Amino acid sequence: MTAGRAETRGDADGSEQSSDAPVIGANLNGRPHRLLDELDLLDASGTTWLRAFIDVRRKLEAGTDPDDDPDVVALRRAARDRGCKLIVSLKWDFKANWGDKAPINVPPPGSTFEEDLHRCALRYLRAIRAPVDVVVLGNEPMWETLDEDVKVEDPSIVRFTRDLKERLVREGDHGDPAYLVGAFNRAHHADTREKQYPHFYREMLEFVGEDEDVDGIDLHVHYGAFREAEEMVAVGRAAVPDGTLMVTEFSPVWRYYRHRYTPIDGSDAGERFAREYGVPAGTTTVEYIEAAKRRPRPPGEVADFYDAMPWYNVDFVSDMYDLLDRFDVEVGTFGFLAGLGMRNEDWTSGWLPFHINFLFQPVLMQAEGGLENTAHPHYVEDYRRLARRDG
Repeated sequence: MTAGRAETRGDADGSEQSSDAPVIGANLNGRPHRLLDELDLLDASGTTWLRAFIDVRRKLEAGTDPDDDPDVVALRRAARDRGCKLIVSLKWDFKANWGDKAPINVPPPGSTFEEDLHRCALRYLRAIRAPVDVVVLGNEPMWETLDEDVKVEDPSIVRFTRDLKERLVREGDHGDPAYLVGAFNRAHHADTREKQYPHFYREMLEFVGEDEDVDGIDLHVHYGAFREAEEMVAVGRAAVPDGTLMVTEFSPVWRYYRHRYTPIDGSDAGERFAREYGVPAGTTTVEYIEAAKRRPRPPGEVADFYDAMPWYNVDFVSDMYDLLDRFDVEVGTFGFLAGLGMRNEDWTSGWLPFHINFLFQPVLMQAEGGLENTAHPHYVEDYRRLARRDG
């Protein structure tokens, strides 16, 4: 099966949307629990698709009862109370990039550890107690697997993924999802595909082509120049010409990263913005953002800031939608909520500016009257329009 496209229909404004039209949705990565007190944001934004990952190793080691796990409860309520369709990625993190886990090899087939991981994934999917529409069998296996298990002629992560799929299909009680592999990263780099991970790419794509239970692939598209995003999606579509293609993370984070220390008065528009809002001469992007974290700014000021920065794309949502549409991507999801807890992070060193691309930004904006008032002023109307679908 596939995740399903919207039927051709007339929108409220009288326009007609094709049955092939992509849907834009919300990504919460490993923190869907952030929604528990803010489920109204799904209604305020018109969100119909929600994506999150479950860090299975972390959940297994924590020993939490999945029925009561806040991440599961949030997904359950989004699906059952708000009618959202769910994409759940299963994160393995054998390389231990996140948290206090230790690096570990992919477990051998039939081992107790493999059994424990598979059983944990099954329990978490089952505990949602609502159909999961898409299960991605990994999160970013290229980056989250030790080299000896992914950069070799017979990558054990591919075998692990095959065994996982068999177990989910045989014993799963989480609906009738589409199964995807991935997410593939930096697909526009031929060296990544052909020199660093050639066997991984070939064997994963053979898995997709040979297994009738697997519908397609997932991509993560983080780019600097927009042509890089175009190349990544084009490569993904070429890999599965007739299969399901989804993009569960996308952002221009590398473009924004290059400008984190750029003085905001370095352009005519930036100079006007700084003068209007009393920003000291020479203030850099990261300095302005840090000040906004400490003293949140009115949404209108943040809107003017983004509009004044020549490096910031205020048309990001519609531009990405057009790209996804061109390559028949079914669903694309991007950062949904840059919450208040992010104010505790230090962004002055090594900061990756995903946060300034999120749909809701209470980390920076004043939230009088509720977090719904922190919706990205330039994105939210496009998002509402492109998140809608029937059924």
